[in-house]
Parts: sequence; C-alpha cells; structure tokens
Amino acid sequence: MKENKQTYTHLKDYTHDMSYENESSITNKDRKNLDLTKQIDELKKQLNDAVIIDSVHKKLNGTLQKRVTELEIDNKKLAAEVSDLTERLCKCE
Repeated sequence: MKENKQTYTHLKDYTHDMSYENESSITNKDRKNLDLTKQIDELKKQLNDAVIIDSVHKKLNGTLQKRVTELEIDNKKLAAEVSDLTERLCKCE
C-alpha cells in the first residue's frame, strides 16, 4: 500500500502544508552552462572588454594616422630636395 505523504503525525500538524514536502527544487547551480542569466552576464563582460579594446584601438589608429601624414609630407619635401639637387648637379656638368 502507498504511503500518503500528506498524513499528519501530530495533532498540530494541520497548520503545516505538507503537499510540497518531498518536492525537489531547481536552482541555477543545477543548470550549469545552460543558465541564460549566466550566459548574458558573460556576454556583457565580453562586450565591455571589446568596447574598451575598440576605444584603445581608435586612439592608437588616430595617432598612427597623424604620424603617417607627417611622414608623407616629409617624404614629399625630401623628394623635392633630391630633385632640386639632381638638377643642380646636372647643370654643373
């Protein structure tokens, strides 16, 4: 015969709801990698890291672009100077 889990053993047990007495509870620890809130938190952390890296890259790229522009200007000046010196050398011969 089945034992009824809702039987009262003491006179004052009628105030206690025993219908969920042996039920198991699900916690987030049981879900491990399937827990969506955990996955969302990890993705938010990765996004924050990516945003920081992106801002650093943008700053570095801006600095490098300025330097490239300066070098291009210097290169044009040097090319003009070499051209001028070549013309002078040809005139002297």
